[in-house]
Amino acid sequence: MRWPSSIPCRCAESSSACHCKVRGLWPRDLQRLGKTGPDQAPEVNLVERTIGQRSTLGPRTVKVPEGIDPGFEYAPGSTRLRTAIPPERPEPPVPGSAGGNGLPNLRPSLPLPAPRVVAPEALLPTGLPPEAYVQAFLERSRRLRAMKQTRA
Repeated sequence: MRWPSSIPCRCAESSSACHCKVRGLWPRDLQRLGKTGPDQAPEVNLVERTIGQRSTLGPRTVKVPEGIDPGFEYAPGSTRLRTAIPPERPEPPVPGSAGGNGLPNLRPSLPLPAPRVVAPEALLPTGLPPEAYVQAFLERSRRLRAMKQTRA
């Protein structure tokens, strides 16, 4: 079963200190239990709850699944993953934006640093296959790492 809105445990109803664990099952584990696939997720009915009565920012209203304490209204792993994946690009593209919820499209408040001067012999020639540029980058990284280790 997948829990997009909350993890089912008795702690979620009483907001007690939760030490529950969720363990995923392989298809062979499901067969051992006499199942052919995951269980059907229950229907989620959202209700409004007021939280933060003692907060310095003041109380606010949130929507949580019925019978679930506001601290258990989401699956923590899904929110962590959501922040690691960049948002999809909009179609058609929006000028000057990567699209989705991301950083605001603003000019930097401080001036950018001056560009560094690079010796022409340090540059790779144009027209090489992408793998050649990657290999050169990795090789340079290895050399720099080796130099740092010999100094230490």
